[in-house]
Amino acid sequence: MNNNDIMDYPSSAKITLLLALLIGSLWGLSEALAGPVIRAAAAPLRAAFLTGIGMAWLGFFLALSRRPLFLIIAAFTTMATMHISVPVLHCSFLCKANSSLAVLLHGVSCSIVVLTAGKKFHTMRSFRILSGFTAPLLSGTLFFYLGMKLAPCTYLLSFNHSSGLGSFFIQEILPWSLFSMVFLPAGYWAGSCIMNTVISLRERKTVLFVTGSLAAILICWIALLFIAVSVS
Repeated sequence: MNNNDIMDYPSSAKITLLLALLIGSLWGLSEALAGPVIRAAAAPLRAAFLTGIGMAWLGFFLALSRRPLFLIIAAFTTMATMHISVPVLHCSFLCKANSSLAVLLHGVSCSIVVLTAGKKFHTMRSFRILSGFTAPLLSGTLFFYLGMKLAPCTYLLSFNHSSGLGSFFIQEILPWSLFSMVFLPAGYWAGSCIMNTVISLRERKTVLFVTGSLAAILICWIALLFIAVSVS
């Protein structure tokens, strides 16, 4: 299937919504599993790695759906997974506020960048690399200002000075972009590899596709609940 054929297969709104919920759940689960490992092995790059992982899932979604606005729904779903520990651990909603904000901004920024790139995002690898680099520049800058207002942690407040944005750019935003310019195209490539199979399953065995996706979402949330309980 060539790129012109690909553009003739937009997912229906209902199927795309289901896919966004699934990708958001998988993104949340991957953060829950990878976060502690990255913190132990490469703590300074934890945010960059997690941003890259998130962008990989967004790229995977874009390869399958071609509907960038639904990236925001995927991000909202991931936000919800991050708050599953709030009732379990009886902690404040604000303890996850900045992490949730970052995820939402990544989804919104990626959506804006891909919409701006248009069809070139799907037909030119250079545009996917550029989108991966650009989206975190936007989300990171917005996070710097909004995070300061929402629930600033000690680390974020350390950048609350005249040259704070510049320092935050060097230490956080730039690494996010460098990781994402690799992970977003990689996720898109992975999605493209299974696109024909997904389209065939979606068109020929819709019931199996829907029930399988719902089951995968349920498994993700059960696993996330188990992780939350295990660390309580």
